[in-house]
Amino acid sequence: MSIFVSHSNSTWVDEILSNGLNLGGFTLPENVVELILSKVPNEDILNCKLVCHTWKDIVARNSFLKLRFEEKGLNWNSIPDKFKSDSKYRPILHAHLRHGILSKNYVRNSSGQDEFRGWQKIAGDWIVSQEPFGCEPLPTSTFFKRVGQSCFVLKSYKGAKCYCIDLRKEGLTPEILELMLPFKLKFSQLYAASSSTPTMFKWSIVMWNEQKDFRRKYSSPIKILPSGKWQKVEYSFKFGNNARNLKELKGLRQIFLVNEVYTENTSTPDEIQRDPLNVKFARACVTLELLNSEPDESSSQAVSMEGGHD
Repeated sequence: MSIFVSHSNSTWVDEILSNGLNLGGFTLPENVVELILSKVPNEDILNCKLVCHTWKDIVARNSFLKLRFEEKGLNWNSIPDKFKSDSKYRPILHAHLRHGILSKNYVRNSSGQDEFRGWQKIAGDWIVSQEPFGCEPLPTSTFFKRVGQSCFVLKSYKGAKCYCIDLRKEGLTPEILELMLPFKLKFSQLYAASSSTPTMFKWSIVMWNEQKDFRRKYSSPIKILPSGKWQKVEYSFKFGNNARNLKELKGLRQIFLVNEVYTENTSTPDEIQRDPLNVKFARACVTLELLNSEPDESSSQAVSMEGGHD
C-alpha cells in the first residue's frame, strides 16, 4: 500500500491524514481501511502503526481486534472484558491472535496423530495405533474433535516417553504470563489397559527455568486396572500475584510431561510375549486457564523445586 500526499493543498492533506489512505485521489473511509488492515499478517501489523496517527488509532481499536479475531476463527466474546478495556493488556490479545495462547492444547501431538512428532521415546517398545484395540473407543470430545481415535501403545513390560513444551516459542513470555495473572496451567492425560498384568503408570510434570533448575514438580503413581476403559488424570499448577510466583514466572521456560509404565512384578519374557502390556495413552493436554480470584497457595500439592535438583 502507498500513501500519496500533496503538500500543495493543506486542507486536502488534512483530509488524507485524517483518513489514513488515499488511492488515486480517492480517500477511503476509515471503516474500509480498518477492514483492509484486518487482513494484514500478524508480523506486519505493528509496522502499520507507524504509517500515521489514524492507522495507529485504528490498530488499537477493539473493533479492529474483533475483526482480526473473526478472521482467524477466534471467539472475541470469550476474552475477559478487562483485557479489552485496558490497553496494557493489548500484548495478550496480540499473543492470542498469533499463538492462540488462551484456547489451544500446548501438546501439539496429543494422541499420536502425527506418529511420535514432539515426543521422545525414553524406553520400551512404543507404537502408534490408529484406533484403540482391546479397549473401548475414545470418548467423544469437542476439544479433540480433529484428533480421531489414534493412541500411543506400549508393547513391552516397561517404558517411558516425554514431551517438552517451550513456553517462549508458544507465545508465553514472562511478560505475557505476568499480565495474565492469576491463572493455572492445567494438565490431563487419558490412559487405558487391556493386559491382565498388574501395571503402574507414573505421570510426572516438571517445570524448568532457563538455568535448567526445577521450578515445580508433580508426580503421581497410578495403578492401572485391566478394565479396557479410558481413565483420566488431571492436575493444575496455579499462579497468583505474589512475590514468589512473579519471581518464578520470570525464568520459567520449559514444561516436561513424562509417562512412565512398569509392572508391579517383573514377568518372564515368555509371559510378556503371551500377554504384552498394551497400555494405551491418548489426549495428553496442557491448557492455560484464567482464574477469577487469587489461588489458595496452601491447596497446591506440587513439590516446589526452586534452586535445586532431585
